[in-house]
Amino acid sequence: MQLFVQLDSGDLPADAGQPFGDGVLQVFYCTNMEEECEVLCQAHLPFSEASLSRVIPRDQTQGFDALPVSIPDAFPEQSLTGWSRHNDFPDQQETVAINDDLPDGTLALLHAHRPAPRAGDKLLGWPHWVQKVDYPVCPCCQENMNFVLQLDSLFIALDPQSGQAETTVRGRVMLPEEIKLKLAPLSRTAWRPRIGPAVPGARSKFGGLPLLRPDESWPCCGHCHQPMQLFVQLDSGDLPADAGQPFGDGVLQVFYCTNMEEECEVLCQAHLPFSEASLSRVIPRDQTHGFDALPVTIPDAFPEQSLTGWSRHNDFPDQQETVAINDDLPDGTLALLHAHRPAPRAGDKLLGWPHWVQNVDYPVCPCCQENMNFVLQLDSTDTLPFWFGDYGCAYVFRCENHPEVMTMTWSSRG
Repeated sequence: MQLFVQLDSGDLPADAGQPFGDGVLQVFYCTNMEEECEVLCQAHLPFSEASLSRVIPRDQTQGFDALPVSIPDAFPEQSLTGWSRHNDFPDQQETVAINDDLPDGTLALLHAHRPAPRAGDKLLGWPHWVQKVDYPVCPCCQENMNFVLQLDSLFIALDPQSGQAETTVRGRVMLPEEIKLKLAPLSRTAWRPRIGPAVPGARSKFGGLPLLRPDESWPCCGHCHQPMQLFVQLDSGDLPADAGQPFGDGVLQVFYCTNMEEECEVLCQAHLPFSEASLSRVIPRDQTHGFDALPVTIPDAFPEQSLTGWSRHNDFPDQQETVAINDDLPDGTLALLHAHRPAPRAGDKLLGWPHWVQNVDYPVCPCCQENMNFVLQLDSTDTLPFWFGDYGCAYVFRCENHPEVMTMTWSSRG
C-alpha cells in the first residue's frame, strides 16, 4: 500500500498536544489495481483491508525507512515544513449533538453566519463532512472515535490532464489562486451596506420616514390597516457603479407590518411572496419629487440609520442552488465548490447569491410565471433590530420581464 502521510508527534505544534500519542502516525492506502481494491474491500468504510492507519510508539521508532518497492503512480515525497493555525467551527449537522451544552442563541448565531469547517488537509479541528456526520465506532468499547486528521482529495489534487477532481490523492497541489480562478464562473459580487447615524435629507437609509409620491399616504398593512414600518429605502443613485441598476432608476422601498405582535404575520402569511403584510416597490425617478412622510405612530419604530457606503465581497452559491446550473459549468467545478464550500454571505447585502436558510425558493412572477431575480437580503438583527420569525432571513426579488413586480419573502432558521 502507498504511504499517504507520516507524522512524528515531535513535529506537531506545541498547542496541538499529542492527538495520537507519542510516536509516529502512518496512513497507508491501496492504490493498486485501479478501483478493484477500493470497491471489493469497501475502502471508504472504517477498518477496511485496503487501508491502514496506525501509530508506531516512540520506543519502537528506532527502525529504518523501507526499501523502495514498485507502486503504480507513486507519489513524490514532500516533507512537512511547518503548520498554519486556523479557527474551525462545526458543521450544522454536527451541532445537533452538542445543542444541550451551549448557551441560548449560540447555535442560531452559528447557523446564521455558517462558518463551515475548513476543507483541505488539516490536523484536528472539526471534520469537513462532505456527506453526513459519520464518526466510526470503536470495535472494543463501542464509543465514537475521535477525529485526528483530514486528507482532502479535492483540495490537494486535481487531474492535470482533464482538470477533474480525483477521488483519491493523485496529481499536484492546487494553489489557492487556481481554486479561485476555477470557481470564478460561480462568483457574483455582493455589496454589504455600511451604516451610520441618520443624516437629514438622506434618501438611502434603514428605518425612518419614507419618501412618498405627491398626494400619497403612508403604505398600510392589508390586515390591520395601520402604517407599515419602513425597513429599507435605497436610491439607485447611491448604489455602487459596478452594481448597475438591479431595480431600475428610482427609489427602492421595503415596508413590513410590525403592528399587533404576530397576528398580521400569521394571518397574512407574511413570509410568503405578495403578502398584504409587506410591500416592496420602486418609485420611478420621475416620481421621486415628492416628500418624506410625516411621522406616524408605529410600535417599536426603528431608529433611522443612513447609508454611508458599500463593502464589496465575492459570493458563491449554496450547494442546493448549484443543481440548476450544473450543466453550464466545466467538469469538476461543482465538486471543487462543494469541497471548499464558500457559502453565500449571511447578513444584509445587495445582489450576490441568496443565503438560503431553508430551501432554495425563488418566487414566481404572477404575470409571466418566471422565477424572479434576487435583489436584496435583510438578515435578522444585522442592521435592523428585528427578527424574521425564528432568527430568519428575508429576500427581496424583482421580475426581469415585469420590472414593476417586486416582492419580499423570508424563512426561519429554526
